[in-house]
Amino acid sequence: PPPGVCLTTAAASTAPTLAVSFLVCCYCQSPRFRLFNKDASADAALCAADAPAIDPDAAAVHMAAAILAYAQIQGQFWEDPAKARDAVAHLLRHMPVRDGIQLMGESDRFLDFLLEHVRYALLVRAHGPSWATNTTLVTDTDFLDYVLPFAFIDEKRDVGFGWRRRFHQLFSRDVSTARNATAAMHALAAAIPRAAAAGALTLGDELMAGSVVRWQSETSPMRMSPEQVIDLGGGSCTGTAVVMAAAARAVGIPARVAGCSQSVAGDDHHWIEFLDKAAAVSPLGDAWHTKEGTSAGNAGGPWDAPSGPMSRCLQHLLPGDTSRLNTMWATKWSSDVPMAVLWQPTGSTALKFAFVGGVNRCGAYCAAWGCGVNQTDRWSQKECDVPRPSFGQGVVPIASAHGHV
Repeated sequence: PPPGVCLTTAAASTAPTLAVSFLVCCYCQSPRFRLFNKDASADAALCAADAPAIDPDAAAVHMAAAILAYAQIQGQFWEDPAKARDAVAHLLRHMPVRDGIQLMGESDRFLDFLLEHVRYALLVRAHGPSWATNTTLVTDTDFLDYVLPFAFIDEKRDVGFGWRRRFHQLFSRDVSTARNATAAMHALAAAIPRAAAAGALTLGDELMAGSVVRWQSETSPMRMSPEQVIDLGGGSCTGTAVVMAAAARAVGIPARVAGCSQSVAGDDHHWIEFLDKAAAVSPLGDAWHTKEGTSAGNAGGPWDAPSGPMSRCLQHLLPGDTSRLNTMWATKWSSDVPMAVLWQPTGSTALKFAFVGGVNRCGAYCAAWGCGVNQTDRWSQKECDVPRPSFGQGVVPIASAHGHV
C-alpha cells in the first residue's frame, strides 16, 4: 500500500499541488516504478530528501516515463510512445489522491485500468472519424481534458468493467459515418437505450442480452458509474449523464458532465456538454452543446435547450452563492477549482482526496436562457463566480473558474 507518511502528509497539506506531491512521495518510496526511471539524475533530484518544491508538470512527465517503462515489461507497447507518455503524464498531473492510492498500491489492477483508457483514447485520436482526429476541431488540450480522462465526477471507478472498451466496441460503427460530432451524438443518444452494455448471458441453451441503461429516479450518488447504472437497474440524471459522457469519450467526442449541484433544496440536476466546433454556434456562446442522458424509455429532453429540470436550475441559481451549490458547473480534469456536489464528503481530508475539478458555467447559461425566478436575469460570469474553499484555511475569492473554457 502507499507509504503512510505520504497519506498523512497529503492529508495535512493545503497546497494546490498536494495530489501530485502525494504521487511523487509514493513513487520515491517504492521501487516498483522507480527502478525503471529514464533519467537517473532527474530521478535523484526529484526524490532527494532536501529537494526544493517540485515542478508538478516535470514530475508528472518523469513518473509517466517510468510507469510506462515498467508497463513495458508486462507487455504494454505503444504505437506512439511520446503521445502515450504525454497522456499518462496529464492524468498523473491532475489525478485525485483517491485514484493515486490505487495506482501506487502493490497490484497492477488500477494501472491496467488506466492504460486501457489511454490506449482506447489514443486509438480514436489517431484512427477515429475525421471530427475526432482533426486537431483544429479537437485540440490537444480538448483531448487531454475531455476525451482521455477515465472519470467525470466522484463516481466509483469501474476498474473491472472496462466501460471505454465496451462503449468503443458498441458504438464506433454507429458514429463512423457521422459528418460531425453533433451528428455522432444524435446517433449515440439513439443507440444508448438499445445497447445491452452488460454483455450477453446464457441460461441453459438460451442466449440473452444483458441489462440496458434504464432511468431510475433518486439513485444518485449510489448509482453514478456506468457499471452501477447498467448492472444495478438504472440511474437518474447524474448516472445517465455519466453514461452518455462516457459513450461520447469512447468514440472520441470531448464531453463533460454539467449541471446545478442544487436547484430546490436537496435536489440537483445534471446533463452533459459535448464539444463540436464544426456545427452551428451553441446557444452558450461557444462550441459546447447540451443534452440530457438517454435511457430505455427516456429520450432525455431537448438538444441545446433547457428541459424542465434544467430550467429549475436556472430559476434557483444564486449569483456568488456561498454554498457553491446553486450555480452551474461543468467538470474539467485539469481544473484546480473544486466543484461542489450535493453529496460531497465532510471533512477537509475527504474533500481533498475525492477532489472533483470544475469550471463555473453560470454566466454562459444565464446569457443563453436567463436566470432567476422568471429567467429574466442575465448575470455575468463575474457576478456568478462563487467563493473558493481552500481546505481549512478559510475561503478565498475564486480566480479561474470561468465559463469560457
